[in-house]
Amino acid sequence: MLQDFKHAVRVLLQAKGWTIVVLLSLALGIGANTALFSDLRETTSYPIYQTLRSANSTLVDIAASAPAGQLNVIVDGNAELASGYFVSGNYFGLLGINAKIGRTLTADDDNVSATPVVVLSYGFWMKRFGGDPNIVGKTLNANTRPLTIVGVTPREFTSILNLTDAGPDMWLPLALDPVLAPNVTSNVRLKDAANWWVQVIGRLKPGVTFEQVRGNLDGPFQAAARDGWSSYLASLSAEERSRSQNQSRKAVPHLEVDSAARGIYSVVPATIRSATILSVVVGLMLVIVCANVANLLLSRSASREKEISVRLSMGATRYRLVRQLLTESLLIAFIGGVLGLVIAYWSRQLLPFAQTAPLDWRVFAFTAGLCLLTGVAFGLVPALRATRVDLSGSMKETSRSVTRSRTLLSKSLLVTQVAISVVVLIGAGLFLRTLYNLRSVDVGFTTQNVVASSNCGP
Repeated sequence: MLQDFKHAVRVLLQAKGWTIVVLLSLALGIGANTALFSDLRETTSYPIYQTLRSANSTLVDIAASAPAGQLNVIVDGNAELASGYFVSGNYFGLLGINAKIGRTLTADDDNVSATPVVVLSYGFWMKRFGGDPNIVGKTLNANTRPLTIVGVTPREFTSILNLTDAGPDMWLPLALDPVLAPNVTSNVRLKDAANWWVQVIGRLKPGVTFEQVRGNLDGPFQAAARDGWSSYLASLSAEERSRSQNQSRKAVPHLEVDSAARGIYSVVPATIRSATILSVVVGLMLVIVCANVANLLLSRSASREKEISVRLSMGATRYRLVRQLLTESLLIAFIGGVLGLVIAYWSRQLLPFAQTAPLDWRVFAFTAGLCLLTGVAFGLVPALRATRVDLSGSMKETSRSVTRSRTLLSKSLLVTQVAISVVVLIGAGLFLRTLYNLRSVDVGFTTQNVVASSNCGP
């Protein structure tokens, strides 16, 4: 295999232009698929979380949390933006997190009548307060609300929302949600069973399985969800209930239990639809890339017919040559995969639902599997075709390599490329047309030099 690898490197270096074209094609195809590879998790409502906690008999405890968005923080007269994270009072205790200095939040803090407190992250503590050990007891303002600092989390703790992310700047009791984000939604969502916005985690009791947790909590979960949606729909007018978005909310979901050891990634249905559509598109792109590279390999095999004929005449078996050609294809695929990871790391910043997705071992494993699949997909048939030669004819001096781009296989690959490309282009055209139509909508006022601001809450 090492000899095959060395020979593959030499062959690819001899055709630098061809290799670069193939690598760029693969990098785009594999990179687009890698950028969309991420975990997705759902949320629930705060009343449903309370129901689950009351019905629990299989978990040590259940905690809730939710991103608080960007907060306007003022410290010693200096203003800046800081990211916040709402957690229930038992959050740190459930995770077994002790404070670096001071203390973490407790159940007594998660109460509307309690003194508003905040726990700082290690990074924010170092950046904003220079690691002052006397920070406990000092006050800062967040969205004009005074908060007393009670502690600092350890350096290595970054929350469970995304284990590879830098984490929020501060942790706040969930009871402060309507105080720090004073709008209609925040004032009622702690009591609204139809507003799904918190993420729920728990710790298994010894010997308990996911199936047992699901059996314990799925019934109460469905009952609470059904009651929540019924109350919500009952509060609407007949016209509002008839709207499509409310008609589609009659199905009662089931409780899914999974490991939170790798963190929680929250999405909404619209994000899932967007990710699904993009996954189909990038999947089609990968098919186009594979067909294109296979065609290039078929064309290149014509120029290597003399080489392959000589090796066969000297005793090389067809299996040996197929293995060599597949090694070249796999080498191309894996180099394209490495370039694809670079493209994925850059392009995920363009996707709202993938900006925080970590490039961890799972992504690398997915990319490696994708490279192996694509390498075999576009390399196997050209390798079999290239080694099926007429030795007597190809070894003659007057013999000339004939380009095989007009064979049935090559034509089929070309038709596949064109057909899929047309579908993708039509979809892109419809999308651009939709954007143009939206820009042309008469909104009823002059849109020039108009700016908008939104609440910095979650």
